[in-house]
Amino acid sequence: MGDNRQAIEITSAGKGAGILSPSAIVEQSTSALPTTLSLDVPGFVLQVAAMKHEDNADALAETLHQRNLAAFVFKRGADPFYRVAIGVYSDADSAVRVKDELERQGFKAILRRWIPE
Repeated sequence: MGDNRQAIEITSAGKGAGILSPSAIVEQSTSALPTTLSLDVPGFVLQVAAMKHEDNADALAETLHQRNLAAFVFKRGADPFYRVAIGVYSDADSAVRVKDELERQGFKAILRRWIPE
């Protein structure tokens, strides 16, 4: 199957690792990252938005962070969208409990597997 390790683009705005998929370069805005969030462990995330403007995605992530949710923004390769996600949760059940609470608060969330590089 070959080596699927991906290049990670680092920019001056403080970008790091995000969800990796074949042929993807990942950017991640760290402005909304709590210090305890570790993107280095596999698990699950809840994607709550995909936006074309990074500032809007960062603002939503900050709002979620103020609600004590581990929200972050990432962008994959040439994809024009900045995605806002919450996690990383070690198991799907934990993520689903948070997903249910988010939906009670009016957010729609998509459960996605998180695979670190």
